[in-house]
Amino acid sequence: MPSSQPLVTVNGREYRAPTRPTVVFTIDGCQPAYLDDGMARGLMPRLSQMLAEGGAYHLGRGQMPSLTNPNNVSIVTGVSPAVHGIPGNHFRAPDGSEVQLTDPSYLRAPTILGEMRRAGVPVLALTAKDKLRRLLAEGDVPAVSAER
Repeated sequence: MPSSQPLVTVNGREYRAPTRPTVVFTIDGCQPAYLDDGMARGLMPRLSQMLAEGGAYHLGRGQMPSLTNPNNVSIVTGVSPAVHGIPGNHFRAPDGSEVQLTDPSYLRAPTILGEMRRAGVPVLALTAKDKLRRLLAEGDVPAVSAER
């Protein structure tokens, strides 16, 4: 039976626009066994409740090298660093200076968040690290970080 949810195409893939408030969060650099153990021992009651009420818990493979910006940008674009253009947290400029890859002008692919926003879906990005905030904000997405 076909879904009545509108589809949003981002980087060659189709995503269903949510029909109700939806939260997606990632825990970067965490061993899944820690979450499994914490839930089994009752130490994460809210996460356990969200999963019991229809939430989903999926594991994803990280991009290599395992760095914050390439991994998180891969998640929000749905494509690899070779496509989205953020292969690391820094690069060496021709003049020898080190440049942080935090500016969305380095992105070569739109984000799912930005395309959902353009399709009329209310979107907000929250992150712990400010170095990631500007990349997640691509496409006029409101974004805040715990550092700021």
